[in-house]
Formats: sequence, structure tokens, C-alpha cells
Amino acid sequence: MIVANVASFQVGVAQHLASVVDVASSHPFWVFETQRIFTSEVLLCAPILFLGGLLCSAGGIGGGGVYVTLLMVAGGLAPHEAVPLSKAIVFLGSLSSLVLNLRKGLAAKAGEVAKQSLIDYGICRIVVPA
Repeated sequence: MIVANVASFQVGVAQHLASVVDVASSHPFWVFETQRIFTSEVLLCAPILFLGGLLCSAGGIGGGGVYVTLLMVAGGLAPHEAVPLSKAIVFLGSLSSLVLNLRKGLAAKAGEVAKQSLIDYGICRIVVPA
């Protein structure tokens, strides 16, 4: 009786593993479609996203809504594709801003306190509710 239970358990595990492998091999995340890189939508969307990123960075906003709109209109992406890509763009933009601001903060000579803070606390008091 124990041998029969063990055998049926092993068969169940083997079937489960086979179904997991089928799902993993059919999931589109694992396939990188290189032929989509040089399409007209990408070549149109890349410079528009670059200019939009410059404007959003200069304005001090994240730009998620701007990027989603640009990806959907100029890039021809569906919303479920544009939203995660927009989050990645905002994340990479914030990393580059962090690096630039760290360089500004470290530009003061060693041992000296920076003469002016990089954060405008007056604007923070206006924008952030108390």
C-alpha cells in the first residue's frame, strides 16, 4: 500500500513538473524578439522619448504619464506593455538624476560644508502637505 502511494506521488510530481516546463517554455517573457528593435515604431518613439525625458527631467517630474502616452501613441504599444516600460524608464531616469545630484553634493572641497543645499525646502513645504 505504501509503495502504491509513493508511485502515485512520483507520477503526480512528474506530471506537475512537465506542466511547469510547458508553461515556462510558452511564456513570452523568455523570448527576446530582436526583429522588433529596428521597426518604424521604435525608430520614431526613441527620439520622442528622449526629448520627453529631457523635458520631464528639467521640469522635475517623474514623467510616467507622459511616457505611457508616448509609448502608446508613437510606439504603438498596448497599455499592459507601456506601463511597465514606463516604470523602467522613470527608474533609470531617477538613477541618472541621483548620480548627477551626488556629484553636485560631493563637488564641495573635502572638509567643507556645501554653501547651498541641493534641496529647496521652501518648495518642499509648498508642494508636500503638512
